Amino acid sequence: AKGNVQIQPGQWQWYVFTPQVPMSTEIEDEDAVIEHAKVDAALRVQSGAVSFEVWSADNLNNWRNGTDFDATGIGTTNESLSGDPLFWQGNFEGNNNYYLIVKNTGTQSAVYSLNVTGDVSFPATTSLPVQ
Repeated sequence: AKGNVQIQPGQWQWYVFTPQVPMSTEIEDEDAVIEHAKVDAALRVQSGAVSFEVWSADNLNNWRNGTDFDATGIGTTNESLSGDPLFWQGNFEGNNNYYLIVKNTGTQSAVYSLNVTGDVSFPATTSLPVQ
């Protein structure tokens, strides 16, 4: 997602992404390393109070069913990154869909920018009306 996105108080903005596990080229090596997709997500808050979580399909089902669960990932502050964004990094073994949910946790309208990089692709619909 590029550019700044405005989000209203209490609103959730959904994104769906698919980790792309790189193809291993060490075919003849019996000790071939299992390749993982690496995905980095950085959320820069321009104004307001914003957080994000990464959910698996199981997380989504638990949420829909009202079952408690621990999110696959949660954006946390990282002092080593300029601009002090919320950051999360994940390793994935399969090409399953995952969900990134940006939440406005404050009482004011907020503005953020989201950058997801690494071995990742976004389906044609980047915004998912799950609610």
